[in-house]
Amino acid sequence: MKTETGIAWTSPTGRYYPPEPPDTQPPVYPQWLKDSITGDADDSFDRPHTMTEPAYLAEEDQELKNNHDYQETLDREYEHYALTHPNE
Repeated sequence: MKTETGIAWTSPTGRYYPPEPPDTQPPVYPQWLKDSITGDADDSFDRPHTMTEPAYLAEEDQELKNNHDYQETLDREYEHYALTHPNE
């Protein structure tokens, strides 16, 4: 059931669920993203490269690079792809 503040509903067991409260804070974007969206991205080359990847992803990537079995599997997959897709 639609109300002024959102959508309320009743479960099959008869329990009433009121609408969730609306978000009171709008999303906040980093300034460099706002600049790139609005076309004012003159400083985009001044940003450090490390800002493009969260630290935990960089750590996981480094762990995988140090994993010999993973690297062998990856190499085999690349070789297989190269053999099965010679024109790419």
